[in-house]
Amino acid sequence: MKLVKFLLGLIILPILFGFSNIAHRGDNEAGKYVEHTYEAYDRAVASDANYLELDIHRTKDGVLVVSHDNNMSRVFGVDRLITSTPYGTLKKYRNRANEPVHTLADVFNRYRSVPGLKFMIETKNETSKTGMEPELIDLIKKYHLSKRVLIESYSAPSLTKVKEIDPQIVTCLLGNKYTQVGNNDYYANGEYSEKIAKYLKDHHKKYLIWDVDTKTQMKKLLKNKLVSGVLTNYPAKLAKVKKEKKYPAKEINGRAYIVAKKTRVYKEDQATFKKTNKKLKQESVYKISKVKFSHNRYWYCLGENKWVQEKNIEFYPFSPQAKRAPKLKVGILQVTKTTKIFSSSGQPTNKIAAVKSKWGYFSEIMHKKHVYYNLGNNNWIDGKDVKVIRQ
Repeated sequence: MKLVKFLLGLIILPILFGFSNIAHRGDNEAGKYVEHTYEAYDRAVASDANYLELDIHRTKDGVLVVSHDNNMSRVFGVDRLITSTPYGTLKKYRNRANEPVHTLADVFNRYRSVPGLKFMIETKNETSKTGMEPELIDLIKKYHLSKRVLIESYSAPSLTKVKEIDPQIVTCLLGNKYTQVGNNDYYANGEYSEKIAKYLKDHHKKYLIWDVDTKTQMKKLLKNKLVSGVLTNYPAKLAKVKKEKKYPAKEINGRAYIVAKKTRVYKEDQATFKKTNKKLKQESVYKISKVKFSHNRYWYCLGENKWVQEKNIEFYPFSPQAKRAPKLKVGILQVTKTTKIFSSSGQPTNKIAAVKSKWGYFSEIMHKKHVYYNLGNNNWIDGKDVKVIRQ
């Protein structure tokens, strides 16, 4: 029996280790942690995710920043289009995690020292099918990451442009007809298809699936030799499903602002963390050198064997904007009476939500003691006129 188990392990291990755990907007747990923040990225990195998945836009002054939406309303509560605003203005706003929108350069700088970590980057050219590719590839080469990126896009012309500039960069076509995968290396969609999987195998392409968030989905796809990996909002969960047991500390580059009045310092001793008599002062600032997942907690190293728990730090000085920013929550609501749709400033728009209509919502914010639900972009609806039917 032991021999049988050993042989089965030899068969399964190559499948698991060749299966990419792609942290969709970081380890955000469907909104529990703010997407595209250092908080979410650090959790993913410490949990042994293979890729950080990043959506990028180009600001008015040409800076590449990481954000799923072009409009900052859903995450920051501010009606600003990234593509129409200089970065100097954008970086002043804070999300619920007390972080600004990050530049791609800053993300590269923070995580480039993590061994084996790769970056799956979606080009979001809002005003044309191509545009940001030259700047993107220049930045990738500046940080010597050409072999650690996978460029994804719904825009086939964008991926074609990437290959024209550097044929060695790996690319992935999103959601279009799989038969149009062409010169790209990967194809990805939101639902597994045996027909698609076999077509891609016959054409020597790799297959990725997104929105894989349950253990049942994860276990099923892990066993499928035709799937190369998944995009998940729960990379830490997937790491456990893959039965990863050791999570070595990862080297990162950042700063920590102590937020607790008395923050206890721990030392690492044989894979456990032990209390010391040292405490750090509130508002003091330290350089972060490592992050680690251990005993179901995330830890930060602020010096030679000087560790603190994640709950005691933030990555930027406190801003009151953070408390006013939307909470990211996803669900479905039903309109109880015909009502107007509002902007993030609480101003009514000319849009109407009909009674009994159902809408997906993506975050919520308080305005004048009312909860407003985000319906996408800068569209909000007053909570008094709806009922939540699924969270």
